[in-house]
Amino acid sequence: MVPRRLLAGWSSSLQALGGAFSELVRAELAAFGDDLTRSGRRLGGALLLLVAALFVLFWAVGLTVYVAVEVAHQWLPRWAAAAVVLGVVTLLMALLAAIGWYRLKRLEGPSAMARRRWSSHRDWWLDQFPAAENGAGRRGDETGSGSVEPDEE
Repeated sequence: MVPRRLLAGWSSSLQALGGAFSELVRAELAAFGDDLTRSGRRLGGALLLLVAALFVLFWAVGLTVYVAVEVAHQWLPRWAAAAVVLGVVTLLMALLAAIGWYRLKRLEGPSAMARRRWSSHRDWWLDQFPAAENGAGRRGDETGSGSVEPDEE
């Protein structure tokens, strides 16, 4: 008789614990969802402000070019002032494009990156465990022909 009551007590305790755990999980998921919603709204607002800033920057660059033409017009005819400012803006654009192109060419491709990382890890492994390099400690034949290492190209 006593063991049944003891088992029934444990059973009800475990059921209560399971119910409390499921309530906790539901409450945590609801709080997480609220946090994500709030964070998403803040992200949207921040992105909207950044787009507005880029819009203003676009027009500011145009106005800066116009002011540069008007200032150069003090010493040159208007067409010459516009040509000089156009040349400066074109040179600046070419310089920025060349720097961007140079940086793009220096980027490492995914396969080269994977190959470099694999080689680095393999070199570290062989430095830490030099016996693995000559096949010692492997099962199979002593020549190392049962190697699991990939072929290097």
